[in-house]
Amino acid sequence: MAAPANPPPVNWAQLFGVGKDNRLRYVAPTLDKGDLVIPQAVQDEGAARWRNSLMGQFLAKPPSLFKICRWAQRFWGRDGKVLVTLLGDLLIMFHLPNSDSCNWVFENGPWHCEGNPLFV
Repeated sequence: MAAPANPPPVNWAQLFGVGKDNRLRYVAPTLDKGDLVIPQAVQDEGAARWRNSLMGQFLAKPPSLFKICRWAQRFWGRDGKVLVTLLGDLLIMFHLPNSDSCNWVFENGPWHCEGNPLFV
């Protein structure tokens, strides 16, 4: 009886579907009179990544991330998917589908999730 063959090594990027755009790229620093100069392309990419995002903070311990995601999609997701990122114990980033949704959320309220006040 032959011994079972060893499985091939796991490629975590393929296993979890990590795309090429998720890889970190090295950008060589540029200095001008001792001050760091950030290339315009890097600034533009960063601004695009944060566009249509709002920060929210709960007054007390927030509900579970699942409940926050479900709540945000229900109340703010009329134009598409709302992405929710937990940044700390009380701080949440909401990425909305477009600028109209972002403005609507910011200008309306007050907001409560599971009875907990949310400051946007």
